[in-house]
Amino acid sequence: GVMERYAFLWRQGVLQAQEGVLWPDEGDLFIREPYIASFRAGNFDFTLITIHSIFGDSKADRRAEAELLDEVYNAVQDGDPAEQDIILLGDFNLPPGDVGFSDLGFLTPLFTGTRYTTISENAKSLYDNFWFDPAYVREYAGQNGVDDFDVTVFANNDKAASLAVSDHRPIWARFRTDMVDDDPSRAGTVVPPRSWGVIKRSPSEPAQLAPKTASGSALINLNTSTQAELESLLGVGPVIAQRIIAGRPYKKVADLRRVKGIGVKKMARIESIVTVK
Repeated sequence: GVMERYAFLWRQGVLQAQEGVLWPDEGDLFIREPYIASFRAGNFDFTLITIHSIFGDSKADRRAEAELLDEVYNAVQDGDPAEQDIILLGDFNLPPGDVGFSDLGFLTPLFTGTRYTTISENAKSLYDNFWFDPAYVREYAGQNGVDDFDVTVFANNDKAASLAVSDHRPIWARFRTDMVDDDPSRAGTVVPPRSWGVIKRSPSEPAQLAPKTASGSALINLNTSTQAELESLLGVGPVIAQRIIAGRPYKKVADLRRVKGIGVKKMARIESIVTVK
């Protein structure tokens, strides 16, 4: 196992916080389970999902974890359909443009390009990031940064900076707390893990969210099915079901890929049990 601690730090009196919970990683698919907590600051209530991804022996190890993150995000979001301000953050040990994040295409990484978050001059990397849906997290104020303390404080002495602080640079973003709450939730409360769909598979097995199943043997019509019928699909909760309904009509099943939250793996799970006829 990996002995490591997660922590959220906040200023009392400014933020209200709900006790954090670890993702119930029953399949032991993450070297460090994502840590999830909800907060409220003024009118802004939000949920954070943080992770320190595996580095492993190759990028394949890292991508195996990255490919699960859309399922974690959707399960947390669907656990409380009224809460849309969900931010995925942490050290992903992969740059945001890596193919491992293809199923996170419905989210936007805040840091891209050559804004490196590791201090090594020989192996500059953009591993740390915030991911969220700007259509929902409208409170983002458009300000962010990477604290290059290794340059400003340690004059590019990477060894000293790493020993004293870290080999990663802190990242930050600013959000407004004075806007009208566009998704009033339960005052910043994480829905208990028992309501989440739990990923139960080994890396070689097909992806599946338990205990969600397709109801019956009849194909589900994307254009006419009720929200409850759509929610019976593997990996589809209230939020995704509402997006499917809002995206109607569909001319072909493949059009479902334009719905935010329907990634390659999710599409592969459900395309054989849905229709547009």
